[in-house]
Amino acid sequence: MRLSNSELVSLLKRALEGSGWNNGRFEEAAYAIWWLESRGISWLDDLADVWPRLNRTVVPTPELVKDHTANCVIDASRSSLLHCGPNSVDLAFANACSENLVSVETRHCLDRIMILPGLAVLAKRGASAMARWYSNESLHIASIRAGARYPNYTQYAVPPEQRVNDSSLFLICSLDPDGVNHYCRKMSKLIESHDVVKELLPEHFKLRADESLANGIHVLEESIDILNGAGDRVLVESTEQSRAGAG
Repeated sequence: MRLSNSELVSLLKRALEGSGWNNGRFEEAAYAIWWLESRGISWLDDLADVWPRLNRTVVPTPELVKDHTANCVIDASRSSLLHCGPNSVDLAFANACSENLVSVETRHCLDRIMILPGLAVLAKRGASAMARWYSNESLHIASIRAGARYPNYTQYAVPPEQRVNDSSLFLICSLDPDGVNHYCRKMSKLIESHDVVKELLPEHFKLRADESLANGIHVLEESIDILNGAGDRVLVESTEQSRAGAG
């Protein structure tokens, strides 16, 4: 089924609010999911597996376990980056305002692909950034320069002898693009033996964004049913009291 951009954002907001997400948080999460879907990364295809852990009112609070302006560590306690991603992004930008190059490590977090819209937020604020994480025997690296609308995203196959079981997300941020570029060059030397599995350039993201605006976004009917079921909880039951003064 195809939904327009506004239809999908509205459905996501209603579903997350109906699942007990706080004001502000459900809007940010809806935007992040829509950002991926509208740019060709179909995260909602796996919603049936993901939703049970998002559909809960009690979520572990991210804990700042290391507080240093140049190097911070957040423990997400196995929660989704949809919950703690804004914390990581805001902390990285705040520290980058006083340090040349900062890193924020978010440990024990899920759905780390959700950092891509976070990188776009940092670029809009005037910061350059890079994120890296391991998942499914792959290394994922995404980067964006200050002022850009879309990131570069590459997934590398990790040789068996170098694979690690790591659920952390590493975010590098700087108001000076040279600092992030230097870090990216160092990473390139470390992974030059890795095969590229997938590479998405800014022009790919732009093309898919333009297509979604013109033709809508394809979402599985199963995922739409899940979101509608959660969103129904925000509807007010039709009673004499609820109808009083309506309209």
